[in-house]
Amino acid sequence: MSNKILIPVDFSDVSHNALEYGVAFAESIGADVTLFHSVSYPGADPLAPAYDHSATVAQSELINQREDVARKNMQEQVDQLKQRESLKGSIDYVVAVGFPVDEIIRVTDENDYSSVVMGTKGESNFEDTILGSITSNVIRKSNKPVLAVPEGTSFNGINNVAFATNYDEGDKDAVHKLLDITKNFPDAQIKALHVRAEDENDEENANQLKEMIKNEPYGDRVALDSIESDDVEEGINQYIEENNVDIVAMLMRNMGFIRRMFDPSLTRKMAFHTNVPLLVFHHK
Repeated sequence: MSNKILIPVDFSDVSHNALEYGVAFAESIGADVTLFHSVSYPGADPLAPAYDHSATVAQSELINQREDVARKNMQEQVDQLKQRESLKGSIDYVVAVGFPVDEIIRVTDENDYSSVVMGTKGESNFEDTILGSITSNVIRKSNKPVLAVPEGTSFNGINNVAFATNYDEGDKDAVHKLLDITKNFPDAQIKALHVRAEDENDEENANQLKEMIKNEPYGDRVALDSIESDDVEEGINQYIEENNVDIVAMLMRNMGFIRRMFDPSLTRKMAFHTNVPLLVFHHK
């Protein structure tokens, strides 16, 4: 796995907070960082005649102006970050033209980034913001791990990770990735958390997960835990509050798995209702 992190920025306070978090995380693991900004196409004038050349020229000029401003701002950000002595990896930036979600997916795939770090609005009306829409769609569409960082959250190392599990085979790969991500944090502990129904007996499935991960490098850092709740989201949030969790990790499935823990709508909702960063993996 490569050790490169992509951090999309839109120069808002929310994305600046995610940038600070992502860079601090990169400093801790010696990762390379790329800042990313997408210049969107200006909205077409509904009153302009079709194929109006003057309108096309005007739009192109506006895009060029926005690109120039974005490159200047990004270079200033990079120059400031390069002054940090603790930043061991390289840092650069990319400015693209196009729809942000599509461009983020394209850039991460073409350049083999290991993860994407993006901002969220935490408990506020996140879905109504542009950034919220972009982050939720990247979470849904990207095949790379996406770390959604709520506004106001700062990076203070990684000690406690809660990995929401439904005891499926894809969990082994997700735990493997989590162990790789946290290997540079000697005190990091991963709790494989299962939210169970009132009459559910999860002992057999829990033992199967134990067998799957017992030979993983750093596998002794993983412990299994469960909590009883009729509402998965409430159960996870309760666990976060009671256990001083630094990051919540989830596995999002693309192939129509409509299971209690991994309903895709739940994974998106978690990013909008918790003040703890959410790390989302995709099962291939």
